[in-house]
Amino acid sequence: MTAKILEFPGVTQAQPPIAQFIRIGESHTKIAELVSMDRFPARRAVLKASRLQYQRRLIELFKQHGIETVLDPQVAELASLRKFAAQERNAPWARHGNNQPLGPDHFRKGASTDVIGEIARTAVELGFDTVLSPTHYLADDEIPDWFNIDREACIALREALDREGGRRISIDYPVLHALKQLQQSEVRSEVLSAFGSLPVENAWLRMSGADGGLGPETTRRLLTMLGGLHNIGVPLILDQLGGPTSVAALAFGLASGRAIGISEMERFDASQWHKPPEPKRDDEQGFGRTFRYAIEGLGRTLSGAEVKVLTEARGGKKLLVGRLGGVTDLLENGREVHLDQISREIDALESVPLLRRDDWFLTKPMAQMVRTSRQVAELKPPRDQAELLKVNVDGLMKRLGDHAKAMSKTQIALEAFRESRSEDAPRARPAGLVRIKKEERKWEQR
Repeated sequence: MTAKILEFPGVTQAQPPIAQFIRIGESHTKIAELVSMDRFPARRAVLKASRLQYQRRLIELFKQHGIETVLDPQVAELASLRKFAAQERNAPWARHGNNQPLGPDHFRKGASTDVIGEIARTAVELGFDTVLSPTHYLADDEIPDWFNIDREACIALREALDREGGRRISIDYPVLHALKQLQQSEVRSEVLSAFGSLPVENAWLRMSGADGGLGPETTRRLLTMLGGLHNIGVPLILDQLGGPTSVAALAFGLASGRAIGISEMERFDASQWHKPPEPKRDDEQGFGRTFRYAIEGLGRTLSGAEVKVLTEARGGKKLLVGRLGGVTDLLENGREVHLDQISREIDALESVPLLRRDDWFLTKPMAQMVRTSRQVAELKPPRDQAELLKVNVDGLMKRLGDHAKAMSKTQIALEAFRESRSEDAPRARPAGLVRIKKEERKWEQR
């Protein structure tokens, strides 16, 4: 395939929109409340197939409020030895595995089990606007042919959607791979070759091993790798990559949007997917893990106990709580606070002309993170309060000190990266406008 470089026109005042998708996890009840109160700022939402039985009302609310809905069929998880028996087993098509992971034969043309057809029928029945194509983790050594199988499955999904009455439903194509492998030019070339003939609107990139936290070497290598995907030919969405790293990638024009959860699904790790599931620990409660709070301007998250300890230090409350009413506001409304932060990040970035976004990121958010991380690292939290909350204060302050140093070094590395790029360097193609369905197919800007 002869790749065509797609970039924005060289007009400094062009301000293309950024596609922000919110992945809905266990917080669907809270999300429904925010939508009903017109306090859900995002215009695109991703729903997991394993949770559809609990989220039908939420889907209806999204449609009523003009929010684009995306179905994630979770077939990559269902093909994983580690994940297929976890929460993902509740996906409607999981039963076709007969208590085993779904394999290549479930997705080949003419498969005896109609997984692809069932995905299409579910999307049509529930009125989804977009479906993520059934793709798999390409760094899986056990099944090296997933790449070819997935491309054929994408075409089959388009045919199934059309056949079931879902012609208006678009398809986005997820690429799940290991970051280390994507840093190899031959691996990126193979990925790029997939998009010449596929009936998709966006590519989603989910990288195992990528971290949303900034670090000088890892961040620059990640941005350089993303620059090697500028020939992909369709808008590029960073999937399950949150934190300041994703904002940096968007600011440098290396991605068209991102898809993250609210204090969850901000990092993708498939390194253990080939292993059997671990037995549940006694200290685990329900689904998920300990909630961590996104602290604006810090560039990292903290546990609830860490927040309480740090805000007891002199000046800590102002640094960590900032614009909020108080510590209780953050601790009781952590998801809503994080969602507001996510929305304001994107709104601020969209207001900046495309060719000035990298400079804006370095002089505004990045500079703020450097200042705030240094100030937080210098706090003197009371040891008696730390002992009461079972927080190792020495370990916490060491981590915060290391984080502050990493922020300073990352700022220098990003400035050098900016200087290495010309103003007319290729940039990711902008994502399309929000797609919704009311009485008929309609496009509406974010």
